[in-house]
Amino acid sequence: IKEALGHFQAAHEIKPSDASVTLALAQTMSADGQIADAEKLARSFLEKDKTYGPQNDFLYIAKLREKDIPAAEVILKSKVENNPKSISAVMELAVHYLRHNQPDQSKAVIDRMVANKGDFPEGRGAAGDFYYRLGRFDDAMKHYEAGGAAETSDRAAFQKKMVEVLSAQGRRQEAIQLTDKVLAENKEDAEALALR
Repeated sequence: IKEALGHFQAAHEIKPSDASVTLALAQTMSADGQIADAEKLARSFLEKDKTYGPQNDFLYIAKLREKDIPAAEVILKSKVENNPKSISAVMELAVHYLRHNQPDQSKAVIDRMVANKGDFPEGRGAAGDFYYRLGRFDDAMKHYEAGGAAETSDRAAFQKKMVEVLSAQGRRQEAIQLTDKVLAENKEDAEALALR
């Protein structure tokens, strides 16, 4: 580690504003036990570029390792605030709340994203996907149905997601009927044909 640390320190002296070099140095410092200095380096970089997600991720993981959950939450909130159109940042915060037994906060984060159609035009689908991955099929279906009704240009995409939910719930006949409906509008839809 000491040799790698020396290389990254030299690289950082040459390119102190390079995001990947700074991140690599912070990670190596942390691995070498220089945790406080590594976090200080990461924070100083974020003062210059608040949008660099991997630096936020490094700090978030560091705080989780320290079992400082409130500080980890603050880091994710900052990441969302500084990346206001990032669905992935919103999802990371929602997952954080779920992992730490705060389902109401998780739902509130998702609901705010869905309501903000200007910054998150794909928010409805992302919310449905989020709940689908959690196995919360009723919540996923609610978002897919609303998305299909509101966004006519993406109706088929939402309907295909609804087919997946119905299939996961064992509601095969309903899934087939909805697939047939998608195929009635586009007989060449390869995804719908595969779902059939």
